[in-house]
Amino acid sequence: MDEENSTSEELPVISLPGHTAAAVNYDGPEFPVRELQPLPHSSPAQPTSDEMASRLKRADMLQTEVIDWFASKLSVLVL
Repeated sequence: MDEENSTSEELPVISLPGHTAAAVNYDGPEFPVRELQPLPHSSPAQPTSDEMASRLKRADMLQTEVIDWFASKLSVLVL
């Protein structure tokens, strides 16, 4: 079980003739991210249920008006 808990520093290194590994410094965020940060240009707040209800009522009313208008135009053409 000691082998399972070993770190990468304790593992043997494979070397290839003619190849040297370049040192790479990582400048990115810590991984895994511990705390989510808000985006700099986050979207506006979500609408409340009352706002959504009023929009749905208005859309339903407009849809009903369009259907009534279309039905009246169609009945004029048929008659």
